[in-house]
Amino acid sequence: MLLSTMNTRRGFTLQSHMRLQGLASCPLRLIEASRQAIASRSGFTLIELILYVTLTSMFMTGAVLFAWNVVYSREKFNQQQLVEDEGTLALGRIAYEIRRAKTIQSLTSDQIILNDEGGGTTTIASSSGNIYITTNGGGPYTLIGNQVVVTETNFSNATSPNNNSSHIKVRIALKQSSTILSTQTLAHTAMSQSVELNSQFNQARGLLMDAGDVRLTVGNKHIENTFLENSGSDNITINTMKLSWTGGDAGSVLQTIIINGSTVWSGTANSGDLLDITNVTLVTGAGALPIDVIDFSKSMANAVITVTFGMTDSSTSNTEILLGTAPTSTPTPTGTGTPTLTPTSTLTPTATLTPTSTLTPTPTPANCNEHCQQTYTLPGSCIKKNVCTGYDEGKIYECGGANVCCCE
Repeated sequence: MLLSTMNTRRGFTLQSHMRLQGLASCPLRLIEASRQAIASRSGFTLIELILYVTLTSMFMTGAVLFAWNVVYSREKFNQQQLVEDEGTLALGRIAYEIRRAKTIQSLTSDQIILNDEGGGTTTIASSSGNIYITTNGGGPYTLIGNQVVVTETNFSNATSPNNNSSHIKVRIALKQSSTILSTQTLAHTAMSQSVELNSQFNQARGLLMDAGDVRLTVGNKHIENTFLENSGSDNITINTMKLSWTGGDAGSVLQTIIINGSTVWSGTANSGDLLDITNVTLVTGAGALPIDVIDFSKSMANAVITVTFGMTDSSTSNTEILLGTAPTSTPTPTGTGTPTLTPTSTLTPTATLTPTSTLTPTPTPANCNEHCQQTYTLPGSCIKKNVCTGYDEGKIYECGGANVCCCE
C-alpha cells in the first residue's frame, strides 16, 4: 500500500511536473504568436513615417512657391502693362495735339503752348507727377491715371533751320505709383516720339508753282507761261529768289524777272546767286499769279533750272523747270507772178499754167505759236488759258479773241 501510495504520489508528481512544464512554455508561445501576428500585418515603420512626412512637406512647399510665383508674375505683368498703356495713351494724345497745331507759341522742357487753325491755344504741361492739357480754355485735364506717376517729361524743338519742317520731340518716363508687397519692384517705362506739325505752319507749304506748260521764246532766252498760286489759308509774301541751272549756253546769266506785270528784279546773276526781289504777295484764294518773263542773256535750251522761293517767315520752296527749245516758225511765202512747174525728169512740159489772179498761199501752221501769229499777228507766243479745255492732242483750237488759243 505504501508502495502504491508512493507510486500514486510519484504519478501525481510526474503529472504535475508535466503540467508545470506546459505552463512555463505558454508565455514563449504567446510572444512568438504576437511576433508572427505583428510581422504578418502591413504598416509604416518610424523611419518610413519620417521620410513620408519630409517628402510631403517638400512637395507642398514647392507647390505653394510655384503657385505664388505664378500669381506674382501675372500681377507684375499686369502692372507693367498698365504703366505702358498709360504712357502710350498720353503720348498719343500729345502727338495728336501737336499734329493739328498751326504754330508753336512757346516751348520749354516741361510745357508747350500750341496755336491751332481756329486761333485757339492748347497747353500741355507736366506737374506733380502727371501731365495736364488745357484746350481753348477747357481743363486742365489729366492724361495719367492715379496708379501711375510721371517721373520725367521733356519737350524739345526739332524744327529745321529753314522752317520747312516743324517738329517737337516728346519724351516721358512713368512708373507704378505703389506695389502690393514692399519687396515688389515698381513697374516702369520710358518712351519718346518726334511729331511734326501737319498743318500749313509756314508760308512755303501753301506756295504752288505751275511750270507744266513752260515756254522758251526770243531765241530760247525768255522763260514764259509759269504761274504762282497760294493754296494756304494765309497770305504768302516772297522776298527772295534763287535760280540754279545746268545746261544752256555757256556764260548765260540771269537778267530780269517780271511777275504779274512788274519787274521784281533786274541786273546780272549767275547760277545759285540769292536775289533780293521786290516783295510779291500772294493773297489766299486770289487765284494764280503769272511769272511773265524770266530773261537770260543767252539760250537756255535744254537747261534744267531749280527755282527756290524764300518767304518772309524764312521758309523756302523749290520747283524744278525742265526746258526744251522754242518752236521754229515757218515763214509765210508770198507769190506774185506766174509759177512755173519744174519737171522732175527730162520730159519737156507740154503746157505752162498761167494764174488768173495773184496767189498768196497760206501754209498750215505747224504749232500753236504759228497759228496765233498767222491769225492774230502776235509778236509773242501762244498763251494757254483755263478755258482751253476739251481739245484733242495734235489739233489746234481757238478759244476766243486775240492772244487766246491753245494746242497740244
